[in-house]
Order: sequence, then structure tokens, then C-alpha cells
Amino acid sequence: MEFSVRFMGLSTVRGAFARFGGTLMYNPSSIPGSSISVVIETNSINTNVEFRDKDLKSPNFFDAEKFPLITFHSEKIEKSKDGFVARGPLTMHGVTHPVAVEFV
Repeated sequence: MEFSVRFMGLSTVRGAFARFGGTLMYNPSSIPGSSISVVIETNSINTNVEFRDKDLKSPNFFDAEKFPLITFHSEKIEKSKDGFVARGPLTMHGVTHPVAVEFV
């Protein structure tokens, strides 16, 4: 599971989580009846910079020991102009917010 984050407007930090899993339940006759669930192990983050990874796993960011998982479960999937949008709660660092994830 790869990611990229703009850093101070000067560069882009790229990385990945090595351990994750998920379930996709696809119903072609009823897109809204489909669902997506994802679980990511925060301790598996890798940005190819050891000191940065250690800091990201620490209480400064993910606090991987206290909050070992990032989770998402769609509550609704909709067709969009360019593909689909999955809407649902994302929980990270003990905080849950609704998000919209675009995908094709």
C-alpha cells in the first residue's frame, strides 16, 4: 500500500505500508451494495529512511505501539465521472473521520 505526501511544499516523501489486508465485495448489478474494508499495520511503514520511519512509528505521528491499525470500511459506494467513490469512516491514531476515496 503506497503513499506520497508533500513535505513543506519542497519535496514529496514516498513510502509504503508492507502489511495490510482487505476485502472487496463487488456486486456488479448493485454498485451501492458493494463494499470495501481495509486494515493497515502502522508498524509496517517504510519510507526508505530509517530515522524518519522510527519517528513516524513513534508517538509523534502514528504511535504504532498504542494504535497498531489504520482501518477503513465503506458505508456507501457511488459511481463517479471517472470511476467510483467509497465513502466511510477512516480510523487512524484513535481518531475516526468520514472520508471519500476515489478509485477505478
